[in-house]
Amino acid sequence: MRTLLLVLMVWGLAVPALAESRATEKPQAGSGSMLFSEPGRAELTEMVAVSARVEGVDPESRTLTLKTADGQMVEYVAGEEVRNFAQVEVGDMVEASILKSLRLELVEEGADAEPTGVGAMARAGEGAKPGAAVGSEVTFMTEVVRVDQPANIISLKGPEGNVVDFDVQNPAQFDVVKVGDKVRATYTEAVAVEVRSAQ
Repeated sequence: MRTLLLVLMVWGLAVPALAESRATEKPQAGSGSMLFSEPGRAELTEMVAVSARVEGVDPESRTLTLKTADGQMVEYVAGEEVRNFAQVEVGDMVEASILKSLRLELVEEGADAEPTGVGAMARAGEGAKPGAAVGSEVTFMTEVVRVDQPANIISLKGPEGNVVDFDVQNPAQFDVVKVGDKVRATYTEAVAVEVRSAQ
């Protein structure tokens, strides 16, 4: 349920980023990122919002021809899972938002180490313009294998044995993180797509 809420929030966050395309009816692209850090916790969130104008619709092959923000023409074949394809018309705007987030949190020894994952999906109602939102979240435990304050790096080893170096932005992390500590990692990804009528 938390992931479904996140997916719906993503679309809410995307609306301001797409405000210019709504006003001009021109394809747009934009992105942004945010970093939060306090001792023992850090989160990086990135979001990309794009829009494209429908230039052609082929109902037999379920193919859309889209014009992107940089003027390129792209063809997209909508599978049977895309509800309400017949509602799409030339001039409509296709808008998509993608959100990715990685949250790291120092945990006490003995914390639950079992990886978990959840997912959710929502589609447009019957008769509406096509639209969908999907999201997933996976949580797993990592271990601190390197703390290098002069280089501003903390390295974490994942459950598969892979090691990732993190560039530490907040020096206060070095006051609380040490080799052997356990860090819970939560990765979230959500995508929302909407087709809306040209005005």
